[in-house]
Amino acid sequence: TGSNKKIDLQRTSLDVYSADNKYENEYYGKFLQIISIENEPILSFLYLYQVFEILIESVLVNKLTKLLEKVKHGAASARDFDTYLHNNAEINRLSKICESSGIMQSQYAEDLNNECNEYLMRQGQEKVAVPYGMYHVRNQIVHRFRLFLNEAKAIKEINESLEMFILELLINYKMPNN
Repeated sequence: TGSNKKIDLQRTSLDVYSADNKYENEYYGKFLQIISIENEPILSFLYLYQVFEILIESVLVNKLTKLLEKVKHGAASARDFDTYLHNNAEINRLSKICESSGIMQSQYAEDLNNECNEYLMRQGQEKVAVPYGMYHVRNQIVHRFRLFLNEAKAIKEINESLEMFILELLINYKMPNN
């Protein structure tokens, strides 16, 4: 950040994880501190969601790298890439990340899902489970941004729950080994 108040989000390496494969709280602590000063709820949501984007991408890169090694040694084929990508769409990777952290049944997950579902139901959508509500809100913001201009209060409430959910996720998350 600088005096122009821009946030430059960059993909990081696994350096944000310590030797025991847990996140390094200093990195994410700084990230969340920067996010907390953003006044626009829609931008805050998008910034917060970047934590998931980073994890989703890391999981994908990790798995594809391992598959590539298997292909090089004759233990897998190109078809395995197709199968993995077909069975592991972004929402599926997000769900696995949340499940692997063991927080899907937490109070924070429930609060976030309630906030997301309240918003989605006002938009004529059906209730969904964790983390699909958050993912659908994200899709609505990205693909139907113009509809969110009058939803600042709802998005702010979602953000409050999302921040707590992210903190719990980061405390409990471990990068998958497979």
